[in-house]
Amino acid sequence: MWWWVFALLTGGALATFVGLGVQLNAKGKKLKTAMDVLSQQLEQLATAAETPAVYSAPENNVLSNPVDTTKAWLDRRASTGRKKAERQRRLINRLTKRK
Repeated sequence: MWWWVFALLTGGALATFVGLGVQLNAKGKKLKTAMDVLSQQLEQLATAAETPAVYSAPENNVLSNPVDTTKAWLDRRASTGRKKAERQRRLINRLTKRK
Protein backbone atom coordinates (compact mmCIF):
# COMPACT_ATOMS: atom_id res chain seq x y z
CA MET A 1 0.00 0.00 0.00
CA TRP A 2 2.78 2.45 0.88
CA TRP A 3 4.53 1.90 -2.37
CA TRP A 4 1.39 3.26 -4.19
CA VAL A 5 1.64 6.46 -2.16
CA PHE A 6 5.35 6.65 -2.90
CA ALA A 7 4.71 6.04 -6.63
CA LEU A 8 2.00 8.72 -6.76
CA LEU A 9 4.17 11.27 -4.98
CA THR A 10 7.12 10.48 -7.24
CA GLY A 11 4.94 10.67 -10.36
CA GLY A 12 3.43 13.97 -9.22
CA ALA A 13 6.84 15.44 -8.55
CA LEU A 14 8.12 14.17 -11.89
CA ALA A 15 5.11 15.68 -13.70
CA THR A 16 5.66 18.99 -11.90
CA PHE A 17 9.31 19.08 -12.88
CA VAL A 18 8.48 18.19 -16.48
CA GLY A 19 5.92 21.02 -16.57
CA LEU A 20 8.45 23.44 -15.14
CA GLY A 21 11.00 22.29 -17.72
CA VAL A 22 8.54 22.88 -20.56
CA GLN A 23 7.77 26.38 -19.28
CA LEU A 24 11.45 27.15 -18.88
CA ASN A 25 12.14 25.93 -22.41
CA ALA A 26 9.38 28.18 -23.81
CA LYS A 27 10.75 31.19 -21.93
CA GLY A 28 14.25 30.36 -23.15
CA LYS A 29 13.06 30.36 -26.77
CA LYS A 30 11.42 33.76 -26.29
CA LEU A 31 14.58 35.07 -24.68
CA LYS A 32 16.69 33.76 -27.55
CA THR A 33 14.59 35.55 -30.17
CA ALA A 34 14.72 38.77 -28.14
CA MET A 35 18.49 38.46 -27.75
CA ASP A 36 18.91 37.86 -31.50
CA VAL A 37 17.08 41.10 -32.26
CA LEU A 38 19.07 42.93 -29.59
CA SER A 39 22.38 41.60 -30.90
CA GLN A 40 21.53 42.78 -34.42
CA GLN A 41 20.74 46.24 -33.07
CA LEU A 42 23.98 46.27 -31.09
CA GLU A 43 25.94 45.34 -34.22
CA GLN A 44 24.32 48.26 -36.06
CA LEU A 45 25.19 50.55 -33.17
CA ALA A 46 28.79 49.33 -33.15
CA THR A 47 29.20 49.93 -36.89
CA ALA A 48 27.64 53.38 -36.51
CA ALA A 49 30.00 54.18 -33.64
CA GLU A 50 33.04 53.06 -35.66
CA THR A 51 32.27 55.24 -38.67
CA PRO A 52 33.64 58.75 -38.30
CA ALA A 53 31.15 61.59 -38.16
CA VAL A 54 31.03 64.04 -41.05
CA TYR A 55 30.83 67.62 -39.86
CA SER A 56 30.29 70.49 -42.21
CA ALA A 57 30.65 73.97 -40.84
CA PRO A 58 27.64 76.26 -41.24
CA GLU A 59 27.69 78.80 -44.01
CA ASN A 60 29.09 82.20 -43.22
CA ASN A 61 26.37 84.77 -43.83
CA VAL A 62 28.45 87.90 -43.36
CA LEU A 63 28.11 88.81 -47.01
CA SER A 64 24.40 87.96 -47.28
CA ASN A 65 21.80 90.66 -47.83
CA PRO A 66 20.60 92.04 -44.46
CA VAL A 67 17.13 92.76 -45.86
CA ASP A 68 16.64 89.10 -46.82
CA THR A 69 18.03 87.89 -43.52
CA THR A 70 15.77 90.21 -41.53
CA LYS A 71 12.74 89.20 -43.62
CA ALA A 72 13.46 85.50 -42.97
CA TRP A 73 13.85 86.21 -39.24
CA LEU A 74 10.55 88.15 -39.14
CA ASP A 75 8.81 85.33 -41.00
CA ARG A 76 10.09 82.80 -38.47
CA ARG A 77 9.02 85.05 -35.60
CA ALA A 78 5.53 85.50 -37.07
CA SER A 79 5.25 81.76 -37.64
CA THR A 80 6.17 81.12 -34.02
CA GLY A 81 3.52 83.62 -32.91
CA ARG A 82 0.88 81.95 -35.09
CA LYS A 83 1.78 78.53 -33.72
CA LYS A 84 1.58 79.84 -30.15
CA ALA A 85 -1.84 81.41 -30.79
CA GLU A 86 -3.06 78.19 -32.41
CA ARG A 87 -1.86 76.16 -29.44
CA GLN A 88 -3.64 78.52 -27.04
CA ARG A 89 -6.84 78.33 -29.11
CA ARG A 90 -6.77 74.52 -29.04
CA LEU A 91 -6.17 74.55 -25.29
CA ILE A 92 -9.06 76.92 -24.69
CA ASN A 93 -11.35 74.85 -26.91
CA ARG A 94 -10.37 71.66 -25.09
CA LEU A 95 -10.87 73.20 -21.66
CA THR A 96 -14.20 74.83 -22.46
CA LYS A 97 -15.80 71.73 -23.98
CA ARG A 98 -17.90 69.76 -21.56
CA LYS A 99 -18.15 66.03 -21.99
